[in-house]
Amino acid sequence: MQSKNLTQTYIQQIEESLSTRKMTAKNVALLSTTLADFKKVGLPTHKGEAWRYSKVQNYLPKRLATHENIKFDLEIDYLKETYILAICGNRVILDHSKLPTQNFDVKINSLDQNFNFNSLQYDKEDALDSLSLMNTEEVISINIQNGLILDKPLQIIYFSTLNSEEVLFTPRITIDLSQKSECEIIEYFPKGYSQYNSNLAIECRKDSKLTHCKLNFTKELHVGKLSVIQEESSSLNSFIFSSGSKLSRTQIKTCLNGKYAKAEINGLYALADETHSDQFIEINHNAAETTSYQLFKGILADSSHGVFTGKVIIKKDAQLVNANQLNKNLLLSKKCKVDTRPSLQVEADDVKCTHGATTGQLNEEQLFYLISRGIKKDVAYSLLIHGFMDDALEKINNQRVRTLIENKILREFKKKIIL
Repeated sequence: MQSKNLTQTYIQQIEESLSTRKMTAKNVALLSTTLADFKKVGLPTHKGEAWRYSKVQNYLPKRLATHENIKFDLEIDYLKETYILAICGNRVILDHSKLPTQNFDVKINSLDQNFNFNSLQYDKEDALDSLSLMNTEEVISINIQNGLILDKPLQIIYFSTLNSEEVLFTPRITIDLSQKSECEIIEYFPKGYSQYNSNLAIECRKDSKLTHCKLNFTKELHVGKLSVIQEESSSLNSFIFSSGSKLSRTQIKTCLNGKYAKAEINGLYALADETHSDQFIEINHNAAETTSYQLFKGILADSSHGVFTGKVIIKKDAQLVNANQLNKNLLLSKKCKVDTRPSLQVEADDVKCTHGATTGQLNEEQLFYLISRGIKKDVAYSLLIHGFMDDALEKINNQRVRTLIENKILREFKKKIIL
């Protein structure tokens, strides 16, 4: 009932907004169709397969955000030596951005301008995708032109509000990574109050290389979606880190549409208190001789709840595919919980695939051995935890990002599990 009521609340707000906003005729038709999609599907509930373990309707704010009269905390610590795209709510703030000046094109299309709908990779069966599109104030489109190799990572910072705001922000960004281009993108959600339903859609052209990392430290609700289309010989390497949100959900969908395309999607979730983190990964092998790899690890304490769903779909004509998937979880209390669902859907007959999941506790014999050798208990815990997550952290090529995550777990999270 709560989900139904909130769906109606959102519909009323959207209909009022659409009646007053200045839009092109094309966008009016587009958003009217999107609204119809949303009415048909409704907000996700735990009765649906994709959201079985995450009751997002219990955490969604009742108001959709607009930019007016909301102040953002722009004085935060973030990764240095990067380009910056500053996102405040639903809009990009160019005055606080620092972007490349050559072969890097940024367009900001409000709804009174037509935009490339296909670049959004919109999924009409995804209610939060529909909600994001209907509530967007502008579509941020980035074109990384042919052959450009960015000399520094592009850090997308989703700034938090200065005060607690019970509103939902829905920024949309599209990136066209042109042929033979290379780019490292870091999505950074700093610790704060803001509640984001973010949407990032990327097209990786032939021979392009994308490195992606998402760092989520938000306190309240966080929902984020990454959609990727990969052409021939393109490469995607993504790492997701989640910690601290009351409820967080990261959804990644990549389509390997060209021969020799590769996707490696890894992650780590470190949860304590009553936090909840949901990872939903879908890899579609639509072309022959494509490769994918997944490694997700979870460290859970107190009454936290971790969820991992990994779907690998191999189409009939996608022969000679190599796909590997693994989820491992370390439980540090009797009250924490994990639900893991690795799965393969294989229609081709000449493939090499593996998948699996494990859940366990710290090895008491190893802990006793370290303590008996004079190592302090807190140091012994740190060594064992670091040993568990080390192969996941090794997937991160950016040393500053790796250090940030290590410090978060071993300095802050460690205190929750030792004392």
